[in-house]
Amino acid sequence: MSLPKMQAHTTSCPKKANMDSISLLPSPLNTIVIENKRGEYKDFGLDANDPYPLKGVTYPVDYGYIPGYMGEDDAELDFFVGSDREGLSGSITVSRGKGNPDEHKFYIALTPEEREAILKEFAPVLLQHTPIESKEQLTEAISDFKTTNA
Repeated sequence: MSLPKMQAHTTSCPKKANMDSISLLPSPLNTIVIENKRGEYKDFGLDANDPYPLKGVTYPVDYGYIPGYMGEDDAELDFFVGSDREGLSGSITVSRGKGNPDEHKFYIALTPEEREAILKEFAPVLLQHTPIESKEQLTEAISDFKTTNA
C-alpha cells in the first residue's frame, strides 16, 4: 500500500496564517503557512478496500506547515493552528500505514476543545499525544525537523 502524503492541499494558493496569534510567536513559529482552513475536508484518495483506517479528515482547526522544516513523510512539517493565542501546544504522532513512517504533527494556540477535536479526528491512527508546556519547548521540539537550507 502506498499512501498519499497526508499533507493538506487546496486548489487555491496557500497563504500565511492571518491570525494575530501567529505573527506574535517567536521565529520560526510565526512563519506557519495555512493550507487547509478549519472545517475543510481532505480526502486521502484511498480505495474503499484499503486497510488504512482513515480515508480522509475534516480539519477542526487551521492546518498547514512551517517552511524549512521537513516531516517524516518528506513534506513540510505539519502544524495545527488554533484560535487561542495563549493556548495549548504539543504534538501527535500518527501511523501512516504499513511501509510508511510514523509522522509527527505539531499544534499551537489550541483551546482544550480544539485539542480534543484533533485527537478525536485522528483517533483511528493516533499513536501518541505529547503536550508541550511552552513556545520555547515547542521551538526546541521542532528543531530536529529543520532542513539544512532553512
